Amino acid sequence: MSASAFRPRAVLAVLALLAALSAAGLARPAAVHAAAPTPQYALTFDDEFNGTAVDTSVWNHRTDVRGNSAQRAENVSESGGAMHIALKAESYNGKSFTGGGLVSKAKFRYGYYETRMRLNTGPGWHSAFWSTCGAGHDIFSDCKPRPSEIDGFEIDSASPRDIRMNAYGTTTSTTGNYDMGFDSSAGWHTYGYDYEETGVSQYIDGVLTRTIPFSAADNVQDWVNLWLTTIAFNNTPDPAQLPATVDWDYVRYYQQAYYVDNDGPTQTGYSESGPGWATSSLPGFAHSTSRYSCSPGTRASWTFTPTVGGTYRIDTWNIVDQANPPDIAYRVSPAEAGPHTVAGRSGTTGWVTLGTDRLPAGTTQTVTATGSGTGCLRADSVRFVRVA
Repeated sequence: MSASAFRPRAVLAVLALLAALSAAGLARPAAVHAAAPTPQYALTFDDEFNGTAVDTSVWNHRTDVRGNSAQRAENVSESGGAMHIALKAESYNGKSFTGGGLVSKAKFRYGYYETRMRLNTGPGWHSAFWSTCGAGHDIFSDCKPRPSEIDGFEIDSASPRDIRMNAYGTTTSTTGNYDMGFDSSAGWHTYGYDYEETGVSQYIDGVLTRTIPFSAADNVQDWVNLWLTTIAFNNTPDPAQLPATVDWDYVRYYQQAYYVDNDGPTQTGYSESGPGWATSSLPGFAHSTSRYSCSPGTRASWTFTPTVGGTYRIDTWNIVDQANPPDIAYRVSPAEAGPHTVAGRSGTTGWVTLGTDRLPAGTTQTVTATGSGTGCLRADSVRFVRVA
């Protein structure tokens, strides 16, 4: 998807003005609603941090011990239209410093993630806006094997002009450290990352700055939790510059493609009928599991109810194998479009488009694949991509 024209110029001008005012102490964080990479992205999760306490129905606290600090729930607060992570010189849980952070209870995958934040002053602290598995206690024990990790940004307070973005899986990609052109502790700035099946793109103050490859063909791409955290790491903090805070104005997640799969958080939209269903040795999309049945009359169904109306392209992940039927019939309802015939034995494994459909918000759409009785019906994932 195109990354051009990511922000209207007027919005960029407002953001720049508000950042300057805030840095001068003349304005509190402004709730300027950002735009996603294209209009087809829809805001599906956000916290504007406008309350008086963290919403614990949405967030867990980061409470692990890592690097030079122990993380405490008490260090995270919400006031004045922002979330604040307090950084302290105090003895706790075997460490001499404490930090903190928030970890979303919900899991996300592809889409555009954005926050607006102001870094602390003073060395020794590592702030990150990132996605990986876990409840915040310890990612290395909470999540086995280690899941995908997308670091939208990592900034060390010892070098407040430098930033990096990373993607970890079977392969690893990174931007490496590079100079943003400003001191991130001197004012408010907007940071975003667009996570797609092929890679991750980084935006700073609405401008595309870096893109790194990270493909579903080479990596497991998990559903992961969203993290906003600051810990003592890489350098030793200076107690003379503590206490300090890292301030976060908001966090937002925009989505264009919606997946229904036989495994993972979206499996509630997947169902099977007929006998003989089992987990296949053939991998599904992004190296997830797939399912199959060789019994006549079996069906697999994927159901999606959009919260945002629009025109959606409907794709199915077709696993090509010589044990499949030569043709697989797909039907899209309630419009009863089709049947669409997809080759089961020829071509290459990958996404196959079944067509497009106008879906009003709240209207349930179901895709059904039916076995022919000749060969094995294979089922994995269907995606609904908002195109207009």
